[in-house]
Amino acid sequence: MSEDDRRYLRFLWNTNDKGKEYVVLQMNRVLFGSRCSPFLLRATIRYHVGKYLERYPYCVDMLDNALYADDLSYGAETVQEALSLSAGAVSILKDAGFHLRKLCTNSRELQALWIQNGLGNEVGFEQDCKLKVLGLV
Repeated sequence: MSEDDRRYLRFLWNTNDKGKEYVVLQMNRVLFGSRCSPFLLRATIRYHVGKYLERYPYCVDMLDNALYADDLSYGAETVQEALSLSAGAVSILKDAGFHLRKLCTNSRELQALWIQNGLGNEVGFEQDCKLKVLGLV
């Protein structure tokens, strides 16, 4: 956590001794489980994804605009475009230390291309997967 931001995450500490006053302490590390954690995840992903803007401009746009929590829901005009976007997403996120665990598509052709290009080995996918995306009906 940046030194400039530490003053915004302070808390009271009680030593449980009667008559003792509370001590004001501040966090020096990011506190997961606090309300801002989804924001921190999003900001971290956006930071890492932004490094690839020149190399994968369409993929960066997709990851910036279609990623919700830990789900990415996106479409493409052609199977080749979908292959390019999915391969780019796997590459970008892997380089940043985020390993995709699941790919899903209703296109048998795209599934075959994933296997042919090694994405099936790198990221698990089921041929008849049931897709559940948080907030998507």
